[in-house]
Amino acid sequence: MGKVWVLIVAITIFSLLSLLFYKSMNGYVSEAYGKKWLKIWGNKIYFWQSLLFVSIAGTALIMFLLKWGNVLTFLGEQYDTYPIKKMPTLALGK
Repeated sequence: MGKVWVLIVAITIFSLLSLLFYKSMNGYVSEAYGKKWLKIWGNKIYFWQSLLFVSIAGTALIMFLLKWGNVLTFLGEQYDTYPIKKMPTLALGK
């Protein structure tokens, strides 16, 4: 799979996770702390920082699982498998 497609998949996963986190947590924060809570800059930064962290960690985990399941190949063949080299045989007694 080309590098461009892997990048597109990663950006799509990141965007979807960000959207899911925003939709679920924005409603929760508004109900739990009030709408005024998100109008303060420190609280906004905390909210967006947690959104970025969760989205990056989730994207990394999903990309690892896709790589582990051989759905995506993005490191190249030299990192995928380590072939076992045959040991030279010794000609004893000849």
